[in-house]
Amino acid sequence: MKFRLLNRFFRAYMHSVHNGLFYRSVEVVGRENLPQDSEGLIVVANHQNALGDPLLLENCFGSHPVTIFAMGAALNAPVFGAFLRWLGLLPAYRMRTDGEESLSKNAAVFDEAGERLLDGHYVAIFPEATNQTRRWLGEFSEGYLRMAFETAESTGFARDIRILPAAIHYSNWFSMQSDVMIRFGETVSLQPYYELYKTKPRTARRTVNAKVREAVQGMMLDVRDEDNYKAIDYILRRERRNISIPLSERLQREKRLAGRCEDLAARDPRLFSEKCGEILELKQFTRSHGFRDWLFDVRVQRSKIIYLWTFTLLTLPLFLFSMVPNWLVYLAPIPLVRKVGRIGEKFELFASGIRFLVSAMVTMPVLWVGTMVVEGIFLTWWLAVAHLLLQPFLLLYAWRYMQKFRRLVGATRFLHLLKSPEMDKMVEKRKSIINYIYG
Repeated sequence: MKFRLLNRFFRAYMHSVHNGLFYRSVEVVGRENLPQDSEGLIVVANHQNALGDPLLLENCFGSHPVTIFAMGAALNAPVFGAFLRWLGLLPAYRMRTDGEESLSKNAAVFDEAGERLLDGHYVAIFPEATNQTRRWLGEFSEGYLRMAFETAESTGFARDIRILPAAIHYSNWFSMQSDVMIRFGETVSLQPYYELYKTKPRTARRTVNAKVREAVQGMMLDVRDEDNYKAIDYILRRERRNISIPLSERLQREKRLAGRCEDLAARDPRLFSEKCGEILELKQFTRSHGFRDWLFDVRVQRSKIIYLWTFTLLTLPLFLFSMVPNWLVYLAPIPLVRKVGRIGEKFELFASGIRFLVSAMVTMPVLWVGTMVVEGIFLTWWLAVAHLLLQPFLLLYAWRYMQKFRRLVGATRFLHLLKSPEMDKMVEKRKSIINYIYG
């Protein structure tokens, strides 16, 4: 009973940090597609952010128990793995990360998942078997359907196991205070395929797998042009950064713009490739001079820059106060993030999950409570408690101050370059690109 209450308390804490602090907004679309009387529900989602995706699923089902498959190596770690298992996660063994000899362990894991499924748990899995490094959809393995049909078979096909397609989309994979969205599609019942499975199990799995993958693909951003991906993604960010509208609407705009790019590429591949080259040139120009593309779309005035620098300097004392002890909250995950990122490109997407877990589980509770204790001893307890209660708001203030400071530095550099021949040339080139892409 104690462990159950502790588990609930911990989940509530993690939910508040995830949805209320780490992300600016967490949007759930299609919640009505969650069946109220499910006899067994498997959530199948795309895999866009290594640890971010399971953390999102863990936090979007409320109090309903959910079992999530995670990388086998993570759950086999001595301490961290035991903690993840305590949260209800199960290991999915993959040849790429765990070796061929470990694949035989999946049978026992799937049996356990099937038991949880029949006990009322939602079971969530990412059938791409690895997180992607681009906004596109990989191929689906059929392991989840083997588990689903075998679980149904264990009940004499009396239970209607359903598959719930889900699509996850991020405004930014790496940054705190970005936006994330998950969209649930219509469930796919396995019941109509039971008779086919009895005689042709592989055909049944393939048929359902194709239907589920098509459903996920239709809800997400799937940029298939691998050669021009970086240029297309740079253009799509124009829609992604508009925080005045929900991320779900921004996603639809991105999808329409990606479709426009596909049409242009099909109409004249050579011209489209040339324009993508110009886009990458624009990207390199903005990065080398330390500012972002959005500054081209606003009117940068010297008087406003002076005002913003004045306001920034006047509020510097409040920022410095908000960084006590939050500077360690920001800095503590960096060595681990860099270490994991050096392993390879796919592991770079562990960054946001590592930042969240280190902050939520270690630095925030330890540093915030530790600061309260020290202040309570040397100052007064009511001030110490008040400071503790303000810490989440101070953390957000410090983060936004730093973000605005970076934007202000970029705007100042942009203003400095504004009358240069190099900038004039790039402004004209950008207009040509925008007119071509948007028609």
